[in-house]
Amino acid sequence: MAETPLVSVVIPSYNAARFVADAVQSVLAQTYPNLEVLVIDDGSTDDTRQVMEQFASDARVNYHYQTNRGESGARNTGIRLARGEFIAYCDADDLWEPRKLEVQIPCFDGRPELGVVYTNVIHVDANNQPMETYQTMRHNGRISAKLLMENFVTGAASIIRKKYFDLVGGYDESLRTCQDYDMWLRLSAVCEFFYLDVVTYRYRQWPGQISRNELMQFENSTIAREKFIKANPELARAADLAELWAGTYAGRGLAKMRWDKSRVDAFRDIFRALTYRPLRLRTWKAAVKVLINRVE
Repeated sequence: MAETPLVSVVIPSYNAARFVADAVQSVLAQTYPNLEVLVIDDGSTDDTRQVMEQFASDARVNYHYQTNRGESGARNTGIRLARGEFIAYCDADDLWEPRKLEVQIPCFDGRPELGVVYTNVIHVDANNQPMETYQTMRHNGRISAKLLMENFVTGAASIIRKKYFDLVGGYDESLRTCQDYDMWLRLSAVCEFFYLDVVTYRYRQWPGQISRNELMQFENSTIAREKFIKANPELARAADLAELWAGTYAGRGLAKMRWDKSRVDAFRDIFRALTYRPLRLRTWKAAVKVLINRVE
């Protein structure tokens, strides 16, 4: 163990007593030996505390209760308490594959500029049965320009070198969604990313799980992007920014029509998208969808 770096695994939990023990056990079952588990109970009102008592005799597991601050607040607490050189995550209702740390940690060897190693994931149902999983292009190295266009980093499957957290600061607790995206953007300005094409993480989807608000995601991802561009103007090319904002406002226009049924607001966003890229075909297609109300 002295030859392997300590990994601090942060598990934020809010009313996840049904699943949290499985999450902790999947981490403790790692083939990689040198780890600590930090379960941050973010003000749960269920029996999470009682469920966690089964791990009281395991020195690797640390349970911490706090008043509710949201997922970002729980992660920030975990990072503050972490003793490891690396930070990893497991959401309380998700699961790790047994060799996750064994395959990811060696990627950092001899590469001090490498700050994040992320992997593929698989979606599973409440019974841990595989479901259809969305896939996209992944990228390595200095990824800021590509990351501005799309968040392709698999959040909870990532392992981060803690010194880079210390450099960019914690999660933005003012964001209701897209906190991961905001963090990846900030980290991309100071370190390299590496994608390892193996499944190390099982992302559980189950009835009653909180769904993200699509319009809120547009608003918060825009805030994250604007913050990043303001802080790092040299990393954003003009042509990329034109495509970025055209896609963002066209997408938000479709979302406004889908959820608010507001054709006026939708067309306002479509028009704004066209000011960035007047000949962008996908924006014109979005305009037609709004016109005939086919936005599903």
